[in-house]
Amino acid sequence: RGNTARFTVDGPGAYTVEADGFHRALHLFVDPPRDFGVREGDENVIWFGPGVHRPGVVLLKSGQTVYVDRDAVVYGAFAALDCENVRVCGYGVIDGSWENRTTGDYLLLNDEERVLHRLDGAALMEKLRKKRVLWGGVRFLNCRNARMEGPIVRDTATFAVIPAGCDGVLIDRVKTIGMWRYNSDGIDIFNSCHVVIRGCFLRDFDDCVVIKGIVGWDARNNEGISVEDSVIWCDWGRALEIGAETCAPEYRDIVFRNCDVIHGSTVNLDIQHHNHALIHDILFEDIRVEYTRYQLSDVYQHDMTAPYAPPEPVRHPVPLGIYVINSGLFNDVDYRNGRVKDIVFRDIQLLVDEGVPRPAPAFKGLDEAHDIRHVLIDNLTVNGRRMGSLEEAGVERNEFTEDIALR
Repeated sequence: RGNTARFTVDGPGAYTVEADGFHRALHLFVDPPRDFGVREGDENVIWFGPGVHRPGVVLLKSGQTVYVDRDAVVYGAFAALDCENVRVCGYGVIDGSWENRTTGDYLLLNDEERVLHRLDGAALMEKLRKKRVLWGGVRFLNCRNARMEGPIVRDTATFAVIPAGCDGVLIDRVKTIGMWRYNSDGIDIFNSCHVVIRGCFLRDFDDCVVIKGIVGWDARNNEGISVEDSVIWCDWGRALEIGAETCAPEYRDIVFRNCDVIHGSTVNLDIQHHNHALIHDILFEDIRVEYTRYQLSDVYQHDMTAPYAPPEPVRHPVPLGIYVINSGLFNDVDYRNGRVKDIVFRDIQLLVDEGVPRPAPAFKGLDEAHDIRHVLIDNLTVNGRRMGSLEEAGVERNEFTEDIALR
């Protein structure tokens, strides 16, 4: 009504209002009331009350909880190294803009000695400092029973949240936003098991949720992982991804379920396999993917003063993609390829604006020994119309695929 919009939301969630295209999108995070069961002054609670805080990097010990009040902004990062029963919670902001990324900094901790999964906290810290690894927002390295509940992570110089070499992680109602620098991923899981991501909102300039196998951690599988009930906006890269680093014995028992990809970039639902893992038993289920006529082109902004001059033509993302790639990327130690099998895409809705070319799934193996096999697309719809065949869906595939089916 005039310049006023009124609407009702039916419960907690992440909502985006785009009254003027992408540029001034309004993000509304409606959280359920919670006190998180912590109190200021508790022996094992690190408390950040209302106001602005600049602690730098805060290292947690086993049994400790960080609480960030909803009216707090913390310019810093939190890390737990070889800990158990650690927690970061609250509805406040963890701001990563204090951290600069230079050519001498590393985005993540990897290691050719292949021992990271066995190191204690002191040894991990030594390697982090030696390699000048950036801290991002939250790091759980070699942890058991780690939880992150509620915070907004804003404007990091690298991946916002990393569980690496962990067993038992919950990431609940976390939001990542303000990510304009390249490689400001959302949640990157490295060689971990029993991980639950739920109820999150992730807007990132690179992958939003990605499950990686990293050299140094790669004696461990990625398994028992679920990503559920989340809203995804990918400004560059992949929205929900396995890869591109895939150094692990196996990826298995991984589910992406009930998510909304409201904006995407290169590929929306993706397996990008560069390394040696056997990737199998993966499910993408009940996911809605939107395609807009207002799609923006991918451009690096090297500094805050650079204007956005979009190139033409605009590239619309691939909806479903599996790729086995022989590039030697991300692993110079014992580079070799793997294969992909037993993948299901079920109840995937593509919601495509008028005038936007209909997006096509793509499955491309590498060779006969490193192929893609046993992929089922079960109930793929485009604007409510169910695709009846691979040809109708426009599926692209090469000769190194076997048993790709649509029903």
